[in-house]
Amino acid sequence: MNYDFRNNTDFKEILRQQEKRILRRTIEGIQETSTFKQFYLSLISYLRKSAFFDFKVLLINKQDLENLSSGNCINKLFAILDSDDCVHNNYVVLNNELNIVDKIYNNNYQNSNSARRIYAELSHDFVVFLLQPNAIVTYFIDGEDFGENIFFTMEDYRSYEEKKSIDRICELFEDYRQRLKSRDVYNKFFVSKSHLLSLKTDMGSQLDDKKYIYDNKQLLENKPEDKFREDLRFFLSEKLKANFLSKEYILENFKRLDIFILDESGYELYLIEVKWVGISINPSGKKTGTSYSERDIVPNAVKQTVGYLRQLFDEQKNIKLGYLAVFDARKEDLPDTGNSINNLCFENEDAIHFRKFRKIADFRVLNEHPA
Repeated sequence: MNYDFRNNTDFKEILRQQEKRILRRTIEGIQETSTFKQFYLSLISYLRKSAFFDFKVLLINKQDLENLSSGNCINKLFAILDSDDCVHNNYVVLNNELNIVDKIYNNNYQNSNSARRIYAELSHDFVVFLLQPNAIVTYFIDGEDFGENIFFTMEDYRSYEEKKSIDRICELFEDYRQRLKSRDVYNKFFVSKSHLLSLKTDMGSQLDDKKYIYDNKQLLENKPEDKFREDLRFFLSEKLKANFLSKEYILENFKRLDIFILDESGYELYLIEVKWVGISINPSGKKTGTSYSERDIVPNAVKQTVGYLRQLFDEQKNIKLGYLAVFDARKEDLPDTGNSINNLCFENEDAIHFRKFRKIADFRVLNEHPA
């Protein structure tokens, strides 16, 4: 890209094409008038002085806004915003006397994107002011919005506020342990009771049905890592103030990362490698298949995750931490799969990256009530 803007003809052409739009927004826009500024600052003042925790839309056409009646605008505006009509409705139309000429309660917007499109469309006929918590006012003029807010509905705002920042991810790991105790969650990882009975016939077992089901209740579905990974990803995406990159991030050497997280600042990266121990059913469904034990975690999975950290560093990514999450579906109640990690020795190249490695205590997955 040519950064010599003075001699950059492409950049000059962009400026020429956008000249009218830029001038309208910066010089000729109604937002530069004294009446607009007075009205806008009065709204900010009201929000700062009031116990306001809502999303409310005020609409006023340009002519009325330009011709606001003289007098104590701020007091009248405060009285209108405190009135029952304004409190009970989330869309209020005002005139130049700051009287309510129309009002409606409508809470049908599904998300911020749809609300934003509606406000932008309305702003061709009105100047639209969106009042929000934390004394934020976003306004829309001629199809464009002004302000830094990213939420346009209470539902999206609350959903975001309830989420935790990335530095509290370990709290979420503990919350996830509780999620795994829910029958609706753990049930999907294991072979069903009816399938176990079919497997009993295929395997020629002489055990009675009840005993066979009990002895094999911890048998996992084929390729359980996919279900474990996606369940953990879904949970974290609902609880974290962060962005989750594509389902499996591919490194430059074509290795795939299970869960790749970009924090809310947009600069710091975290990875979670997902493994499991236990026994899964064969793809045919007629016999047992893959089996993994703690020997597959230490050293193999640990070194694999540390290798990813090294690769991301080599790719000049700002990788902060790498987590290893192990789902323990073993029949026996055995020690954590990471107990022997401290005995591992890394060569110098990997040792410095091991400092960013974190082993999450195993996620114990028990099929308490086989379906």
